[in-house]
Amino acid sequence: MVINNSKIESLHMLRGLAAFYVMVGHVRWLIAAPNVDFFSAPVSLQNKISIYLLSIFRFGHEAVLVFFLLSGFVIHLSISKQIATGGTYKFNFKDYFFKRFIRIYPPFILALIITFSLDIIAQKLLLTTHSHTTPYPIINSSFNFNFSLPDLGGNLLFAYPQYAIFWGSDGPLWSLKYEWWFYMLYPLFIAVNRWNAWVSLLLVFLIKVLVINLIYDYTLIKDILVFFDIWFMGAIMADIFTKRIKININFLIPLILLLPFCLFKSAWIGFMPSEFWPYLGNLLFGLGIIGLIAICIRFDSFLFKSVLSKALIFLGDISFSLYIIHLPFLLFISGLLMKQNSEGHLPNHFWFVLPSIAFCTFLGWLCYQIVERPVVDRNYRFYYKKLFNLK
Repeated sequence: MVINNSKIESLHMLRGLAAFYVMVGHVRWLIAAPNVDFFSAPVSLQNKISIYLLSIFRFGHEAVLVFFLLSGFVIHLSISKQIATGGTYKFNFKDYFFKRFIRIYPPFILALIITFSLDIIAQKLLLTTHSHTTPYPIINSSFNFNFSLPDLGGNLLFAYPQYAIFWGSDGPLWSLKYEWWFYMLYPLFIAVNRWNAWVSLLLVFLIKVLVINLIYDYTLIKDILVFFDIWFMGAIMADIFTKRIKININFLIPLILLLPFCLFKSAWIGFMPSEFWPYLGNLLFGLGIIGLIAICIRFDSFLFKSVLSKALIFLGDISFSLYIIHLPFLLFISGLLMKQNSEGHLPNHFWFVLPSIAFCTFLGWLCYQIVERPVVDRNYRFYYKKLFNLK
């Protein structure tokens, strides 16, 4: 294990795979009728096989929790290295805030512009996806098309849904609120983490339990703390990686077995009081993701040399842009497909699934090149000339 690496490629690939997983999961229920109907109409054997294969991608919400834990790992890693090597750390909140701001807001604003534009055009075209009149209740109930200026302000301040209605159809933007407030909460725990990493994690859990039990209203802070423990477990994993916490990475690998245990909780959760799940569920799932990250770290060089590594690194590069812009396009495509059907239904085949995946991946790459990469690439001033082969 090499601590001075600035980038662990396998974790970069994992982030890309998680973003791709979420996108395919949305393709699954927006593009092909058999997936949305769930066998309510007779389908061919080929379609049944396709439905079962694509059902692998139904855990999109859980994939976002992988983002959270990876984010905690990456954000804390540099501080953990400083403490591990020198016993202290240098933290400038002004620089930290600026870096987090430019990392999130330019792609976020682009996503809001894309969402507004596509949703308005779809309403002008009278697409049923944007008027809640499709034959599919799951699509009708899953999207909002509110575009008031006060709500825009609330979205820009990441104060939804408590103080603003969610802006348009871009559902994946829900997680950016959590990311932003995790970034803002993190500096409050650095000093405690330097003193004792385990105590800092225990403090996060205690604050979560107290807030959830003492605040009955669905406040913003209560909402944020529901997932902050998962994010902070990523920070603790960074402390294990830098050997501030003396745990062998190999011993963490079996924790991955907790992932199927949590993903298929419907088979056993009836044996547990429902009020326990917000506490125990995040802990178990976070530990499962720790096992997944442990595998990535342990076999980093092997995974980096694998046949699929270039494709996964590419997905890792565009993961943020791909994640936040794909859904408005898919919903728009879904509306167009229904409009072309005489009965207003989606196609009863899967021929549009792969083209939709490829199209969204291309759009994610394009948005990454135009908006995100100039922010993260030190040579961004020259990048546009390189991108368009200008001299």
